[in-house]
Amino acid sequence: MPHPLPYSGFTPLGGTPPTGRPWSLAKRLHAIFEPGRYDVIHFHNTSLLGGPELMKWAKHTDAVTLYTVHDHWLVCPTHALWRNQQEACERQTCLSCQLRSGRVPQAWRFGTLRDRALDAVDAVLMPSRFSLERHRTFGLRREMVHLPHFCSDSTAESGPYKQEGGRPSFLYCGRLETLKGPQTLVEIFRTIDEADLVIAGEGSIRSQLEAQSAGVGNIRFVGQLPERELASLYRKAQAVIVPSLCHEVFGLVVIEALAAGTPAIVRRLGALPELIEEGRTGYTYSTDDELRRAIHTLCARDTQAVMGIQARAAYEARWTLNRHLEAYMALIASLRPRP
Repeated sequence: MPHPLPYSGFTPLGGTPPTGRPWSLAKRLHAIFEPGRYDVIHFHNTSLLGGPELMKWAKHTDAVTLYTVHDHWLVCPTHALWRNQQEACERQTCLSCQLRSGRVPQAWRFGTLRDRALDAVDAVLMPSRFSLERHRTFGLRREMVHLPHFCSDSTAESGPYKQEGGRPSFLYCGRLETLKGPQTLVEIFRTIDEADLVIAGEGSIRSQLEAQSAGVGNIRFVGQLPERELASLYRKAQAVIVPSLCHEVFGLVVIEALAAGTPAIVRRLGALPELIEEGRTGYTYSTDDELRRAIHTLCARDTQAVMGIQARAAYEARWTLNRHLEAYMALIASLRPRP
């Protein structure tokens, strides 16, 4: 099979978001779909590279064509279902939300381009059941396939590790943005004396969070870290806390924690709860009191150790690379035309 075209030199054009078409990149991109060139063409994050029009060209190829959803772009102009930059979207008000969110209006969303483009793709892959149902609720009518993401097993060689003695610590890992909810954890840990909070990541509200935690001795910022150092933080933590205020499509941080033998505490919102076996691999919460109870429970090292073993077992059963590839290759085989 020929090597893929190099995309590193491609620069998205300003016309793509409002029109959904690749414009000056069209000639180069169109070559991808020449019959006989590829066995499988898999679309990821096409919003700036070519929009829906790029997927529509899949009708010209004889390859199996797939599209994986990584955000809510297909049904949301802001990609995040974060309505008016202040709350999780439960009711679409897209035009006013685009304007309040500072997004360029996307005219193609008011026509049939998206649906015609997806009709040309063999399968639309959804990483979570929540995402599948939310896309269906918000108007996506075609058939979708549930195929969870995976994470690499970066902890296998060193194994789980929890500090003996000392104070228990909990980990937030992700972008420091309002919709991800780190500010809610800072407020909680200002009132918790029995444990520390480690915040890994960067974002536009870091200075706000540091000001919010000024004078609080049990909150520490470590910035954005390389994979090896981050894996060490996962293994040392009593639990990872994912406090997202928006509808997450999946929850990669959760399965990275489980791979490290570390339970997760997640907000009962979006796709996050379906990654947790309540009371076995972690806890879900909706209120501050529920979060405090989960933190208190996992401060007990014996409880955390048992849940850590169960967390690792859940990862091995559901989210390894091999599990993903088995399902992925089986799907391709089912879609490939028989000779």
